[in-house]
Amino acid sequence: MFFVFFAFFTSHGAAQGDMTLAANSILQKFFMVGGYFLDGFASAAEQLVGRSERATDRPSTGRCSSR
Repeated sequence: MFFVFFAFFTSHGAAQGDMTLAANSILQKFFMVGGYFLDGFASAAEQLVGRSERATDRPSTGRCSSR
């Protein structure tokens, strides 16, 4: 789905000129870095909850999921 979004912005940016195409490319890079940043937080949260669940440490699981 995101590839369609990126292809749409790239094609319309290319039609408007080099400066617009370059600006769209930079904005797409920021969007991707932000996505990787949020994905890192999600992965860390999943690992913390999974470790506490596996250890059957219920208070730790509640502490992780209540934040």
